[in-house]
Amino acid sequence: MAMPNLNQMMPNAKERASKEKMQIESEVFKLLKVNPRDVKQKLSVADLKVHHEALQDTQEEVEDHLLFITSLQLLNQAMRNRDLKKLRAQESVMQMFITKCLCTIFAWLLSAVAYQLIVRVLSAMFEGVEDADQQQVRQLMGYTIYAVITWTLVPILQHFVGEIDSDDHYSRAHAAVDLLAKAMPMILAWAFKDVVQTFLAWTDQPLWDEIIVAVVLVISVSAISHIPRVGRAKKELAEHPPIDTIANRYLSLPYNSLLGVGYAINQVAVYFVQLISHATSSKLPDGAVNILEVMVQILYFGLMSIVVIRIDAAYHRRRLRKQRLEKDGEEFEQDLKEAELTKFEMELLASNLGDTVTHSLAFVYGWGVSDTLRVIYYPFFMGCDTYKVCSYQQTWYFGIIVTAVLGSYIKTLSLQEYRRPESKSYRTLMINAMSLTVGWAWMNVCEVTSNFFVDQWNSVHPSVWTKTFTYLILLVFLYAVMVEIYYQILDELRYIKRERNEFHAAYPAVPDSIRQYDLEQRREISGLTGL
Repeated sequence: MAMPNLNQMMPNAKERASKEKMQIESEVFKLLKVNPRDVKQKLSVADLKVHHEALQDTQEEVEDHLLFITSLQLLNQAMRNRDLKKLRAQESVMQMFITKCLCTIFAWLLSAVAYQLIVRVLSAMFEGVEDADQQQVRQLMGYTIYAVITWTLVPILQHFVGEIDSDDHYSRAHAAVDLLAKAMPMILAWAFKDVVQTFLAWTDQPLWDEIIVAVVLVISVSAISHIPRVGRAKKELAEHPPIDTIANRYLSLPYNSLLGVGYAINQVAVYFVQLISHATSSKLPDGAVNILEVMVQILYFGLMSIVVIRIDAAYHRRRLRKQRLEKDGEEFEQDLKEAELTKFEMELLASNLGDTVTHSLAFVYGWGVSDTLRVIYYPFFMGCDTYKVCSYQQTWYFGIIVTAVLGSYIKTLSLQEYRRPESKSYRTLMINAMSLTVGWAWMNVCEVTSNFFVDQWNSVHPSVWTKTFTYLILLVFLYAVMVEIYYQILDELRYIKRERNEFHAAYPAVPDSIRQYDLEQRREISGLTGL
């Protein structure tokens, strides 16, 4: 028996359904005198009008809800941005404390240990090196040899230190390696600064040697930084990830000399402060001298702050203007005179003279803060001319007080938002200066305490190696302490980041798609009400 063909049956079924539908519609039309299609269309129009009327009646409520959702989104985003800003500020302050404070102490101790070892070697090779009248020559030779060694070996160590780092970035092994890597630029800077300091002490000329050395260093560093390959090496090391080659490390060495340049400039400024202090305090009792010294130092710091902050702000204005001119340079080419002025300013900036001066003045500002606090504490309150003649307990008190007070102000200042260039320069310079001041204060603590121990030890067991081994043991001990401090800082940052991420995961932000949906709904409502 043959099966029926389904393809032949389907058209017949469709035709029958269509005929039945037309028949029903014709019967309805005969009975009601109304076309069903017209009824359906009128119902759709009526339904649309009802929706329009409902939307018109609830338009204000809908807009209020949309405004509330949008405001909630903006508030949520603002709170998250503020939280992120606080986190970054806290992390920046901690990193500043590490690089300026801990690394300064480590660099000074390493320099002291190396100098003592070099003096022992020179004493074995040459007679009379340790004579009292050869002290300045001995210091110049010792610190120069140390600077040559560090500037030769440290760039190589900087290149390879990252390869021995631990994969776990929150381990003590990583903290030890990372702290050493952060300390290496300060080691280079401190070595060069020691050479400048001992050279100025060896020349022992009133003012002229400081001026000549400062001018020569500023011009030399600016000229070397002007070399394109040197500037490119610095940029490559600052990239993420950095192009870390031994050649780039050596070519970036001039940027580690700014501490020495700042020291030379600071010696020129300090000379006039000392001159005024001696002129105003001659033939006066010690108490009056101390008061006048404090007044002169505060006056100097106020004037120096105004000058340094304005120079730094002016330089940053020029740098911002240069960036705008590079972006919109075609508009300025129409005016030849303006174009020539712009070209001159760009060449001046390209020479890195302003960069060298401003970075050096940052250290001058740091010495200004440190000297002001030391003058107030040691001569005024303790009755000591310098920290070297005070007891080690008094230097400890100063270190603790400075750390507590300046540490709190650093945290407060880092959270401030300024708009004026002068205010931004003040914040940057002050944070840098306070970090250096804390580091220098604890450096003085280590120096006075270790010298006291050496004197006490030599009174019972005299030896020329006592100071060398004391500094060496202190270096190892303090490095272990600093690694633990750095590890705790990293652990604190890890805890803060984890807590923040968990909070954001528990209370997610309103998605951006919601805000986009709100805007689209607002447009639709506006369109419907306009019908």
